[in-house]
Amino acid sequence: MTILGIDNRTENWKTASHFAPLVTSQDRRKALAVRLGEPNSVDRRSVRLELFWKGVRDYIAANQDTARALWAERFVESYDRLFSTLAVEILQSGRPFRQETSRAFNYNPHSSDAQRRLLNNLSNTEIDIVMETRGSLYIGEAKDESGLDAKAEYVLVHQIIREYVMARILVDQKGVNKRVVPFVVVNAEDRGAVLATAQVGFMVDQKWLDKDHVLTWSEIADLR
Repeated sequence: MTILGIDNRTENWKTASHFAPLVTSQDRRKALAVRLGEPNSVDRRSVRLELFWKGVRDYIAANQDTARALWAERFVESYDRLFSTLAVEILQSGRPFRQETSRAFNYNPHSSDAQRRLLNNLSNTEIDIVMETRGSLYIGEAKDESGLDAKAEYVLVHQIIREYVMARILVDQKGVNKRVVPFVVVNAEDRGAVLATAQVGFMVDQKWLDKDHVLTWSEIADLR
């Protein structure tokens, strides 16, 4: 199906068309969860999935009685406790991070302005696919023709690292005991190149991302 005979090449459309069937099917959601490491005994009714998720933005919006400056302090406290060595680890990783973004690293925001910047960055961070089970939060980044972003103006420069940090901090702020499990969906012919990127390589080195969790679009299509 096309509109005006024009192929829609946006990643959001591809993501929606591949994952919408999982939104409405408990069995398909369970199949994806099992593919990402959930035991086969997982109750399919406990697996929830959403698309294009801005967790920090919506969490703050649901708690408007708390001043934004206080949220900034809370999120920075979680960041400092969970990721205090992240900047050093990235810079010393030996991974080919782009030099211009290396110069922009500011992973230790202690001034009020830097705290606001970090909170704004996390609030504006969108995760393409989020799936929750009783013990896990799965966060997925879908890529088609574009590569992984690196925004030098952000406190957290690199896209999937930023998404992982955001999810970990949000789980910490909510006070829930869930592991955060990232995954990436790419074209089959791009899988090797994606695994070789600095961001993915670093995530694998940190044991935050399993190489086996770089999925292909055909794998998602098979779930349908």
